[in-house]
Amino acid sequence: SCGLIYGGVEKDYIGLNESTVWSGGPGDNNKQGAASHLKDARDALWRGDYRTAESIVSQYMIGPGPASFQPVGDLVISTSHKGSSNYRRELDLKTAIAKTTYTVGGVKHTREYFASYPDHVIVVHLSADKDGSVSFGATMTTPHRNNRMTSSGNTLIYDVTVNSIKFQNRLTVVTDGGKVSVVNGNINVEGANSATLILTTATNFKSYNDVSGDPGAIASEIMSKVAKKSYEDLLAAHLKDYQTIFNRVKLDLGTADKSAGDITSTRVKNFNSTNDPSLVELHYQYGRYLLIASSRKGGQPANLQGIWNKDTNPIWGSKYTTNINLEMNYWPAESGNLEECVWPLIDKIKSMVPQGEKTAKVHWGVDEGWVEHHNTDLWNRSAPIDGAWGLWPSGAGWLSTHLWEHFLYNPTDKEYLKDVYPTMKGAALFFVNSLVEEPTTGNKYLVTAPSDSPENDHGGYNVCFGPTMDNQIIRDVLNYTIEASKILGVDEDVRAKMEATVKRLPPTKTGKYGQITEWLQDWDDPNNKNRHISHLYGLFPSAQITPEETPDLIKGASVTLQQRGDDATGWSLAWKINFWARMHDGDHAYRMIRMLLTPSKTYTT
Repeated sequence: SCGLIYGGVEKDYIGLNESTVWSGGPGDNNKQGAASHLKDARDALWRGDYRTAESIVSQYMIGPGPASFQPVGDLVISTSHKGSSNYRRELDLKTAIAKTTYTVGGVKHTREYFASYPDHVIVVHLSADKDGSVSFGATMTTPHRNNRMTSSGNTLIYDVTVNSIKFQNRLTVVTDGGKVSVVNGNINVEGANSATLILTTATNFKSYNDVSGDPGAIASEIMSKVAKKSYEDLLAAHLKDYQTIFNRVKLDLGTADKSAGDITSTRVKNFNSTNDPSLVELHYQYGRYLLIASSRKGGQPANLQGIWNKDTNPIWGSKYTTNINLEMNYWPAESGNLEECVWPLIDKIKSMVPQGEKTAKVHWGVDEGWVEHHNTDLWNRSAPIDGAWGLWPSGAGWLSTHLWEHFLYNPTDKEYLKDVYPTMKGAALFFVNSLVEEPTTGNKYLVTAPSDSPENDHGGYNVCFGPTMDNQIIRDVLNYTIEASKILGVDEDVRAKMEATVKRLPPTKTGKYGQITEWLQDWDDPNNKNRHISHLYGLFPSAQITPEETPDLIKGASVTLQQRGDDATGWSLAWKINFWARMHDGDHAYRMIRMLLTPSKTYTT
């Protein structure tokens, strides 16, 4: 469970989420018969008839959209505190504790909030600097109609159903002094010295194809365990767990500016006119905090909004977009010494294989290997969605590179590599079995067809064959799997197929403007400011483009980044930051970070 704290005085809302509360249910979203249209689509691509190819893809090869991430609801705390003063709210990244303080009638009130991973509860501690001053009401709400509130002693029990997901919230209170009553779905506290609200959420989700869990039994067990613990016990367990991970990394970018003591909003506002390197340090550590808070073993990976979502119809479904977003969430994980936070992603990727194998068969006619297109969800749906721009078959390849990266950070863990190797091999074999020889260049390259360069079009069409990003991703997943098979001493025959395939991939090239070409053809428009710079995957997160080994391509990457402009959005700036870091030019990287954090610009990230 997690909470988003609004910090109101008379009415404080804590938005609740749990990573397995989604719409939909088990099943796939494959478009039956899709593979039978591959030949017609490819023939249209070979003759340059992109209108026909796009029509075929749109009509016959796109499945229904995935499910969307759903809110649990709200924990609502109500008081009669009118006319407050000295209001302050904060988040301490060193403790992962949020705090709201204010004064009413000469009494200072404090609320401290944290979500405990070891105890699986959200805790809100209410206190005051005068005994007997803590009085409030607490309840839970949900936007989902199928709900039922009951109570047992000082505990509220909230059973809710969202499509195939059933979840139960349990909210209880422990006080020091005062009176407690539970009436009509509300916990009422009067005249306490302090009070601790404890909330947990459990669901019936067991796996992408199993929703047979008992949320009531799970929630009851969690609450029975914490019932024996004091607030101090809960806090100590939380701090030990969180700080063990968070305190591993300290970032020192130089002397702090005098503004470093200001409130964060002021520092952000003034960042474009001050030299405040410690704000960049704070931003970095905030990112580490967010991943610690949203991605731990046993839960789902961080999704588009990271897990904090209040909408039943969230933007982009708040799901897993695998043509950059899911991967981008985990870019700083290994280097940020957040090994514990990577496991939800690793477990998710492994669990996607059965659905991806079905989609490989239905959509691509491939009997060996698995595929993931540009979106998935709790149910691991893997078919292309939305429109022709969704027929991008390289999601499993990109995701599998994360499995290899984790091994690179743990190179002595052969048991881990043995465990993830079949998943990597399946992603690689999909390409071995689905790539086709293109007849247009005379080079007999093996290419993806149809595909697209994510989120971008050429002359108004999305469909293409052999876009640069695909070639770069496939080169990585094949080479990594080849290396893994050597380390494990397995699959010599499969390795030979992969080695033969990787030799026939189109190379990354520069075009007529000196840029890295986004497509196999030189179609790039220098006035195109699309925020997705997919064809620089080879620059970052891969290392196929480096100043030491490919200086010409580094020049091409520089031209591409200049063409996309300094006013580009967050994705573009992320690539620019990594480009200058790779060039060992900290001044330019810092300038890009300034642009990313400058409030006068609006960035879509």
